[in-house]
Amino acid sequence: MKLCSLLHITDEPLGVVGKKLLYHLSLDATFAVICQGLSANSRAVFLEVLSTPLVKEEDISYRREILHDFTKNLDLLDRMAQSLSDFEQSKQAFHELKKEIHARNFGIRSTLGGSRESVREGAEILLRMLDHIKRLREVLDLYPLSSRGLSALARELKQLTCHQEFGHLIALLRRVEQMCVPMSPAVTLALNPSGRIAGCHLTESSFASPSENRVKKRFSLSKAALEASYDTNQNSANRIIHLNPPVIHSDCQSKIRAYPYLEMEALLTSLMAGIVDSIGLLYQELRFYFVAREYISFLQTKKVPYTYPSVGEQSTFQDMWDLRLLTEGVETVVPNDYCPYDQDGALLFGDNGNGKTVFLRSIMSCQLLAQAGLPIPARHGTVKLYVSLHSQFAESEEPSAARQQMGRFEQEVQELHAIIESMPANSLLILNEVFQTTAYAEGAVGLYYILRYLTEKRMDWIAVTHLTDLKQIFRGQGHNQVVMYEMTKEHKALPIDGQ
Repeated sequence: MKLCSLLHITDEPLGVVGKKLLYHLSLDATFAVICQGLSANSRAVFLEVLSTPLVKEEDISYRREILHDFTKNLDLLDRMAQSLSDFEQSKQAFHELKKEIHARNFGIRSTLGGSRESVREGAEILLRMLDHIKRLREVLDLYPLSSRGLSALARELKQLTCHQEFGHLIALLRRVEQMCVPMSPAVTLALNPSGRIAGCHLTESSFASPSENRVKKRFSLSKAALEASYDTNQNSANRIIHLNPPVIHSDCQSKIRAYPYLEMEALLTSLMAGIVDSIGLLYQELRFYFVAREYISFLQTKKVPYTYPSVGEQSTFQDMWDLRLLTEGVETVVPNDYCPYDQDGALLFGDNGNGKTVFLRSIMSCQLLAQAGLPIPARHGTVKLYVSLHSQFAESEEPSAARQQMGRFEQEVQELHAIIESMPANSLLILNEVFQTTAYAEGAVGLYYILRYLTEKRMDWIAVTHLTDLKQIFRGQGHNQVVMYEMTKEHKALPIDGQ
């Protein structure tokens, strides 16, 4: 059975984030500071989730409920992670076993002993997997769960582990383990004092392999052979001779004897693969919640207000804080508002060093965090759910073959064209100081037509620019649905007069 996901409930496609956006927002560096105690893999999983934003309100609520259960029951996340960490070790052992089986079955060696050993090892690994699943169910049973996700997971695990077939499978695997214990059956002969056979029976003892004893010597009844291979029973005059069975040299006979084990190999690997497919992603999903917990703890330590924004027709954030500045230890971080009610786009002007990029970064960080089902560093907020989010930032000149053939302006135009062509309706594009190497008038006109095209295609945009001519162009063309901000020396974003 396929267990539920702890990240989303619907089968709707997830959103898309441009490959440079997380870099432009410095989110990788920001969460490296926030999550210093966690592994790089946990941060990578977290950033991957941010790169696939939720586009349904139901999914956002689903993820928030799970996060609430983890924050309410402080050790629940750690105990679940421990059980799943043990499962990960068994999963790794399963993958190693698959490699060994593949190498043996498709190599030049295919032995009865090797097949029997892999069956024994497979049964042992599968038993451990089933035990980890049972322990995970027991952990979830200890807590009062309110989220749909964790409650569904607890029900599914209970249904699985309480099924009679679950117990039958465990009993069968234990029998398989015992059956595959490596033993070498041998024949024991009892000889009377005259050297005649007085009795014989099979034993399960293992003795020296044929390579260590000469066959002729083993079957000789000479005095020297008897002295080398018999035990004296003090209660009987008979002498006991141990005989190992003859070695089968026929490849055909060996394969025939190994066939049942090969069939059992296939059955066990199929069962383990099914369990891995069902539960294997849970541990990765928990990594996201570990980072989310550290993130909330970081905001609490910094005494920064945070909120879970509601879903609305427009993204608005009041008293939002910039995470990057908080991680850099800046003593005074100025919160800002972003409230472009009923606007198609937003223009932001200001002198260098006044915080335009910080303001833009704050907006988009809140947007991504909100669409990941996480709280945002703000006092209040609403979020519009975009299916696609992209960015284009002005970057330093780079020595490349492309730049040797064209100017920076042409390069930026081509990059913007590629981004816009990939964006569907209901997307958001942020621009930061594009066309800054172009003459003001030409750059302003070029950017104006790009922004107007975005509006016509029902795409939202936010542009930070030094091209002040855009104010007059937008007003002269009668575009009243564009909000304009000016960054002050105090790093406050204020609407320009006349808005």
